[in-house]
Amino acid sequence: MNVTYTSRIKAFTLIELLIVIGIIGLLSSVVLVALSRARNSTQDSARVQALVQVRSALAIYASNNNLQYPLGSAYSTVESLVGLSSAQGPLYPYLKSLPANLSSVAQSKYASDGVHYELLVTTQNGGQFAKNNSCDSSDYATYNNGLTSLTYCIGNSPTAALIAVGPATVSCSVSPNQIAAGATGSFIFTASASNFSPISYVWIVKGQNYPTSSNPYTINSLSFYPSATWHVYVVASDASGNSLTSSDCPITVN
Repeated sequence: MNVTYTSRIKAFTLIELLIVIGIIGLLSSVVLVALSRARNSTQDSARVQALVQVRSALAIYASNNNLQYPLGSAYSTVESLVGLSSAQGPLYPYLKSLPANLSSVAQSKYASDGVHYELLVTTQNGGQFAKNNSCDSSDYATYNNGLTSLTYCIGNSPTAALIAVGPATVSCSVSPNQIAAGATGSFIFTASASNFSPISYVWIVKGQNYPTSSNPYTINSLSFYPSATWHVYVVASDASGNSLTSSDCPITVN
């Protein structure tokens, strides 16, 4: 009597296969998220170290400039401290180029009232690289122009809010601002500064330089010819050697 045995191999059902595929997909997602966070943390750490380099350059600058820092408004970029392709910034003698980890970060900011300063940069993960307590919360609100909520900040600001620094500007005025062609007169030149403390001025009148430490400043026996609009400017400098040039304050010659 012959007995035939039939073996049956149990295969996975479609539902079991879908469950396995789902588990593999979930594990892959977790791994990718972890890798992404690790990569972002590495980038954040590099950006923070780049800010530390800039802070060191600021310390050297201040030691050579009567403990004064370069003025910077809420809209100043860290790149402007070192220098753009067309001009050198105030930190150029101490930091020849922008640290590589900041060169591709458009959202890095610098603010200073000359005594206190803050450096801010956006981060990917926040966490340990979120805004630290060297920058007051009200400072963060003041200087958070265009920066994301995950921002790292270093500086020497006090516990109280840092002075709200707007753009440093210099303007000028002339009295009188008109004269007859060929006539001679005395003119009073006045410079006005905002978020800037000039100690010296150079008035540029008729293409000539008139340096002075007085404000207002009087120039006697000036004459203009021919009839035209003559342009007048003032270059103001502070104790740290920072200079600003005013917009035109013209004299009309009839």
